[in-house]
Amino acid sequence: MKISVSIVFVAIFMTVGARFIAVGARDVIRAGASTEWPYVTGLVLDSGVERRQHRSRVRPGTGRTSIIYYPKVIYQYSVQGTSYSGDRIEYGTLGKDNPAHAERIVENYPKGKYVRVYYMPGQVTESILVPGITLSTWFRMGFGFAFFSFGMLVLYAQTILRKNIGVRNIGTGNIGNS
Repeated sequence: MKISVSIVFVAIFMTVGARFIAVGARDVIRAGASTEWPYVTGLVLDSGVERRQHRSRVRPGTGRTSIIYYPKVIYQYSVQGTSYSGDRIEYGTLGKDNPAHAERIVENYPKGKYVRVYYMPGQVTESILVPGITLSTWFRMGFGFAFFSFGMLVLYAQTILRKNIGVRNIGTGNIGNS
């Protein structure tokens, strides 16, 4: 049994899309609920801009390296006498290729500053500094919908081609009614 290259392509796009939708939906739900979470006073232990190197590859041996900057804040808080640490600022914090965005965020959280830490009831290790849904919270889910939709569009186009013009085995190089 031959597996069409286009079917593999569609499966990859739809799987990646579904994964991003699931993670994004979880983040949106938690971000929305976080406005009702209890909070305690915490202490910023460290803050700064984290620099991550990403290499994109189009073909083996090629690619472009890019640097993405993320705000990094580590804080400590205590709930019912037990100490915890966290590093999530908000749900959906995105890195940028310019450090200015991350620098602006970490300026609000210098080392030694007391901050309000919101934690999830029943799962106190899940904490954030900025509750609520922001535009960046929706990003993962939107990205997932775009990938999933593209996969569905390609699948739909294949179905239409097969029905209307008799194309068989799209993506295998075999065209016709064989």
